[in-house]
Amino acid sequence: MSSSPETTSPPEQIHLETNDALPTLWVDNLRFSVRGDVPVCMLSFYQAVFGQSCRPEVIRLAMSVRHAQSVIDIMARLLDYYPARPEGPETKG
Repeated sequence: MSSSPETTSPPEQIHLETNDALPTLWVDNLRFSVRGDVPVCMLSFYQAVFGQSCRPEVIRLAMSVRHAQSVIDIMARLLDYYPARPEGPETKG
C-alpha cells in the first residue's frame, strides 16, 4: 500500500503598490479615538522631540472600526501579544 504525499497549494499572492518616496516615521505614542455616532476610528501618531517636552503629531489616519479591528488582529498575531480584556464597569460585552 503506497501513500502519496499531501499536496497543498501555495497561499494567494497579493501585489501591493508601494511608494518608495514616502518617508518612514518613528513614532513614540499613539492616540486612538472612536466616534460614537459613526463607526470611524482616528489614529494619531506622535513623535518625541529630543531635548524638548513636546510630542508633535506626525501622522493621522482615519478608518472604519471594522478595518481598525483587522489591523489590531494582525498586529496581535504578528507580535504574539494578546492582552486580556480589562475588568470594570467600562467593559462592553
